[in-house]
Amino acid sequence: MAIVPCNVRAAFNTAVGDSFEMVTEQSLRYTLLVTKSSAKTFLEGEWSDFVEQHALQYGDKVLMRYKPKMRSFSCLPCDSKGKERTPAMTEDEYNNKILCGCSFNIRMSEITDDERKRLLSRLKSGKRITMKPLVHRLTATHVDNCSNLPCKQRLKKSVAEELNLEKSGSIQFRVPKESCCHDVSYKIMTDGCASCQWKDVVEVHRLAVGQLLVLAPTLEEDDPVVLLYEV
Repeated sequence: MAIVPCNVRAAFNTAVGDSFEMVTEQSLRYTLLVTKSSAKTFLEGEWSDFVEQHALQYGDKVLMRYKPKMRSFSCLPCDSKGKERTPAMTEDEYNNKILCGCSFNIRMSEITDDERKRLLSRLKSGKRITMKPLVHRLTATHVDNCSNLPCKQRLKKSVAEELNLEKSGSIQFRVPKESCCHDVSYKIMTDGCASCQWKDVVEVHRLAVGQLLVLAPTLEEDDPVVLLYEV
C-alpha cells in the first residue's frame, strides 16, 4: 500500500477515480486501486507487485506523470540517489509481465516461438505510452477484399469506450515513423464494438491472412488513433 503525498492529494483525487493504470518506461502495466478517505488517499491493487518487481526500498522515489487524455500515469521508479530502478525480475518473469499487459484475440498456444520473440521485441521497443495494446491475428474477415464485403477490423467495446467514440465517425490508423496515415470510417455495433472499414490500410500495407499485428489505441489532441505495428 502507498499513500499519496498530501501536497498533491487534492489534484490527484480530482484526476482519478477508484482505479487507474500505471505504465513504466519498460512498458510494464500495473492497475492500481484508489481508496479516498477524509484525510488520506491510498494506492493498493498491483502496487505491491510494482514494489516487489522493482525492489523498491525505504527512501526510494516513484516519479509519476499524469496523462489526462490516456487517463493513466507514466512512472519512473528511482533509488534514493535518483538512479532509475530497472525491473528486478528474471527474463521469463519480465516477458510474462509484458504479455499480461496486452489483450489477445488468440490463445498464446497459437503463437509460435519465433512470433513470441518478435512480439516481445516489438512490445519492448515501443517508447510511447498507449492504452492496452491488442495482439491480433488477421483472418479472412479482416483482409479478404476478393468478396463483395468490405474488409473490416473490429475494436473491442472497452477500446471504443476508452477512445470516447461516438456512434459513427472516423478513426485514424497509422504506422509509427511512416508519413502515411489512414482516416477509417467506423460504426458502433449493437455489442458496443467499433466496426472499422479499413480496406485502404490492408492494401497499402499489404496485410495478409495469418499475419500477427499489435494495435495500440491512443488519443492525439482528443482525436482517436490506432497505432499499427507489424510483428
